[in-house]
Amino acid sequence: MTAILMVEDDAPMAGLYGRALAGQGHHVMIATGNQKAIEILQSSHIDLIILDMTLPDGPGTQLLDFLEAHPNLQQAIPVIITTGFVRYLKQGERNPVVETLTKPVTPSQLIQSVSAALDNLREG
Repeated sequence: MTAILMVEDDAPMAGLYGRALAGQGHHVMIATGNQKAIEILQSSHIDLIILDMTLPDGPGTQLLDFLEAHPNLQQAIPVIITTGFVRYLKQGERNPVVETLTKPVTPSQLIQSVSAALDNLREG
């Protein structure tokens, strides 16, 4: 089972996305901010991160900075960014970002992006 960390502070959206991904056989852990996401990363194996860029405890770039500063924490974890703000689109050029989705994102769009990222990870 694939472990996905969803970093999303909008509870209804996190629930909607989480249910859609769980329906595809994924184990989804939800963090509402950067700090909780870091705690999960330090204590659990994660295969993929879905990262909202606007969080209550700071921008999602803080989590990207953490991943870059701790490359030995886990193998490179692919990240899918979700954002409604143009200013964050350039973050999609950073490692380990594999895709940037502009909100609103439908569950089917997210499932498609997750499937593609995981396929690339398996092939990679």
